[in-house]
Amino acid sequence: MRRLEMHNHGAGAIGGTGAMLGDEQGMALIIVLMVLLLLTILGTTLLTSSTSDLRIAGNERNSLDAFYAADSALEYGMTTGTIFESINGNTTVWPASGGGTGSNKDYNTVTIPGTNSTAQVKVQLIATGSVPAGSGTQEDSGLNGTSFKANYFLVNAIGDDQNNKATVQVETEVAKIVPQ
Repeated sequence: MRRLEMHNHGAGAIGGTGAMLGDEQGMALIIVLMVLLLLTILGTTLLTSSTSDLRIAGNERNSLDAFYAADSALEYGMTTGTIFESINGNTTVWPASGGGTGSNKDYNTVTIPGTNSTAQVKVQLIATGSVPAGSGTQEDSGLNGTSFKANYFLVNAIGDDQNNKATVQVETEVAKIVPQ
């Protein structure tokens, strides 16, 4: 009887454990370079996103600072009695047109208490009329009489942040009840 012997010599044998598909030298380097490229792109994207977020947060802070300055000036304009006393039959605006101390000469500059910020404010008489309902006058209680009137004012305020990067303008109407 004859015996048939087969020998597996590794390299080049079909189905062998050491079969080579081609020259694989340098594949690890290419894979590492591709992974490094992907990580660089990811890092750059994250850095750009973080920078944008910081810029947005800075703009938000500047806008809020400007709003708070304008709001404080608005409050000043609504509550300072001498402003309303200076507006009478001859003068309908404070400050007088073109006589302001602000960069816009139709506004006066006020310093915001507790800060080194300033804002601009203007108060204008827009109408005189009957007292608004619910003001607690004798007319509200059902009694006859018109012993009071209301002066209606428009209060404008402009606030800037401390870096002069944001400006906010706010306005409101105020009714001051005065004897007739």
